[in-house]
Amino acid sequence: MECQRVSLWLEMPDEERIMNFEDIINQWVEEVEVKTEDILQTSTYLIGKEVVTLSPVDTGLFKGNWQLTIGAPTDHSLVRYDKDGTQVLSDMSRVVRTFTPGQIAYIQNTVEYGYDLEYGSSNQAPDGMVRITEAKFQMIVDQAIRLHS
Repeated sequence: MECQRVSLWLEMPDEERIMNFEDIINQWVEEVEVKTEDILQTSTYLIGKEVVTLSPVDTGLFKGNWQLTIGAPTDHSLVRYDKDGTQVLSDMSRVVRTFTPGQIAYIQNTVEYGYDLEYGSSNQAPDGMVRITEAKFQMIVDQAIRLHS
């Protein structure tokens, strides 16, 4: 069957073959662009999910202040108490769908005691959240690639 297709393609006039080849390349480029965006968005969400999941909880204010922004970092904290991270992850899921290649995503927490939590002031997260997630970065990206293969 494949041999028949190749011979039919070779029998086409040059202009038709060039147009056909161009269509094939354009379709491939479009598929790669879509897959790249999917992997980028999934990786970003999984990184955000990791820091949220690893975040210690007392009142839920710290966990509730993780924010994903696109294009510019946030300059404010939220008054959001989210002990299980459900609202934060829902917001991240919504924002990440707008993230496209070439843009910069920021995952940050601007609560003033966040630095202390990252560097061991909580028994719940003695090794921090961001440092652990950074160490898992390649694993997370690989997971996103597998999900979209």
